[in-house]
Amino acid sequence: MDNNEFTEVDKVLNIIDDLLNHITVVIEEVPSIVLMITNVLPMRMKEIEDTYNEMVSLGYPLDYLNIEYNLKESTNKINEIKERTKKLDMNQSLLELKVLLEYFDSIFADFEKEKNDKKTYEEKLLTFSSRINKINTIVNKIFNQIEEIKNVYNLREEDITTLNEVRNEVFELNSNYKVLQDHTKFNNSFAFSKLVTEIEGLSNNLSHTEEKLDSTLNIIGSMHDDEVRARQQLEEIKMVLKDSKLQIKDYKLPIIPDYYYTELEEANIAIKEIVKELDKKPITVEILNTRVDTARDLVLKLYTKTNDLIKNAMFAEKTIVYGNKYRSSYEDLNNDLDMSEKLFYKGEYKKSFELTINVLNKIEPGIYNKILNLYSSKEK
Repeated sequence: MDNNEFTEVDKVLNIIDDLLNHITVVIEEVPSIVLMITNVLPMRMKEIEDTYNEMVSLGYPLDYLNIEYNLKESTNKINEIKERTKKLDMNQSLLELKVLLEYFDSIFADFEKEKNDKKTYEEKLLTFSSRINKINTIVNKIFNQIEEIKNVYNLREEDITTLNEVRNEVFELNSNYKVLQDHTKFNNSFAFSKLVTEIEGLSNNLSHTEEKLDSTLNIIGSMHDDEVRARQQLEEIKMVLKDSKLQIKDYKLPIIPDYYYTELEEANIAIKEIVKELDKKPITVEILNTRVDTARDLVLKLYTKTNDLIKNAMFAEKTIVYGNKYRSSYEDLNNDLDMSEKLFYKGEYKKSFELTINVLNKIEPGIYNKILNLYSSKEK
């Protein structure tokens, strides 16, 4: 001022203003910085270190987080900020400290995620272990009996191929499962989140293998069921045939038509074909089922024909007996009844019955229902 150097006043004022602004920043930030570097961050770092050591001791694979290295680097950064603060050099120190605090918060989030992932992994691992043990047992049992199964059932080539594929896939699943278990026990590099992904992948592959195995087992099981069902149906068919024979024998027909013996022989042959298929090794289930269907149809047809034959014979006989009372009164009826008796003893029971009922109906309209009711009342 004494030298009238007024042009320098603005520069001095700017400097003073900068100093005041810096002092303002110092006053505003230093308490927070000091609190962060002396209290908040050290406590948080100690908490992280303790939690980290505890989790590592419990088997958590935390190497991927680089906790020890990052804590060391964080300590260096805090010391650097501390030295700068002593010189009142803020240089975005508070921002850097907040970044460190956010990082430490994210570490706690990672710890919590690891705990949840570990629980999820252990649950999935337990489920997978149960499933792989079950399929191991089934596959081992199948291949211990595979030759016997081949001897019993005529398996398709694709079924054998599928079983071999299943065995190879199960072997690979067991190998990968062992690797995963080794990582869990001896390697701290893989986070549980990664292990969860791995066990989920194995579980998906196992599900695919289980579906293939179930499909083949269903085929084998179906073959076994068909065999059992065929044996049961064979006995039922035999019983129906036996019942048909007994009915014919019990009624004592004067003559049994030739066609009946032909159909009886066809039914017997069909039953023998079932027995032959069941005795074959291996059994071809498709052919066996066809044999059963054929025999059942023939025997049921014979059973129906037996009932019709006996029913026609019975009604023919009853109508002839009933019509005898009109013989002396109606000459035409007498002749028709003689013809009806001839048909009866020739085994043409239906024709005999129809002839008699038609003749009697001229004398007694509605005679068929009368004969039917008469027979029904005696049966009761």
